Amino acid sequence: MLTKQDLKEVKSVVKEEVENAVAQIAQATVKAIENVATKDDLKEVKDEVAQLKTEVMYIKADVRDLKADSPTAKEFADHEKRISRLEKTTYPSN
Repeated sequence: MLTKQDLKEVKSVVKEEVENAVAQIAQATVKAIENVATKDDLKEVKDEVAQLKTEVMYIKADVRDLKADSPTAKEFADHEKRISRLEKTTYPSN
């Protein structure tokens, strides 16, 4: 049969174990919360994504402009022919 002393010892051990478990749960909770993004973190990421989208939009516009301004292969060949003819006219061979 358990004595009052045994009961106190068991109560003390149980209390200590419960306190340890609560401390471990609290530590795990704190670690988990540290890894969760806050609303401010999400807003910051959202703002950065919006800025990147804007920059990509401008880059795409620049690429479209370059494509529109670049001569096609045929236009380049025609231009090269004109230059050759001008050179022949301007600098005739002796």
